[in-house]
Amino acid sequence: MKKENESLYEFGSRVQHLRTTLGLPQEMLAHEADVHGTYIGTVERGGTNMTLLNI
Repeated sequence: MKKENESLYEFGSRVQHLRTTLGLPQEMLAHEADVHGTYIGTVERGGTNMTLLNI
C-alpha cells in the first residue's frame, strides 16, 4: 500500500472514530459539512483525498 493511501485510510478511520464517538450518523455529518451523504463513507474508507475546504 502506498504511503498516500495509508494516510487516507488513517484519516478516514479517525473521522469515523470521532463521528461515532459523538453519536452522529454519516448523513448528519454530511449535512453539517455540506457534502453528499455518500462522501462521508468514501472518506471513512480512505477512498478519496479530501480538499482542505471540505475539512
